[in-house]
Amino acid sequence: MKNKKGISPLIATVLLIGFVVAIAAIVMLWGKGFIEERTAKEGALSKAKLDCTNINIKFIKIDESGHVVIENRGIVEVNAFKVKYYGGPDTLIEMYMSVKPLGRINIPTSGADRMDIIPAIKPKGVGAPLVPCSDKHKLVNI
Repeated sequence: MKNKKGISPLIATVLLIGFVVAIAAIVMLWGKGFIEERTAKEGALSKAKLDCTNINIKFIKIDESGHVVIENRGIVEVNAFKVKYYGGPDTLIEMYMSVKPLGRINIPTSGADRMDIIPAIKPKGVGAPLVPCSDKHKLVNI
């Protein structure tokens, strides 16, 4: 056993430095992709939140079939609505109906006494969730 020699300190140091450099490169490459993806999503969400300032929905009337008629008087397309029904079974429903500027949409009352209608925007180019424009909601008494 005395004649066997181990690895020299110089080779051990070079191997350790090589492992550290390889691990650092892997972490940096993964982090770069992660940061770029996160930045793109956050940028799209911020733009959608900014677009909320250009939304103006207006309650028009309740039509003969018992639907609430809402008009988009803003300059941005509304991609969906979150509707909270009050009176009877209180529920929150997401309705994926797009309304272009100056377009109208009919939302069923579902036997509710009041409805809180919240417009939502879908960010472009990413798989991000809908961005509700809560400050642009309309409370409709039926």
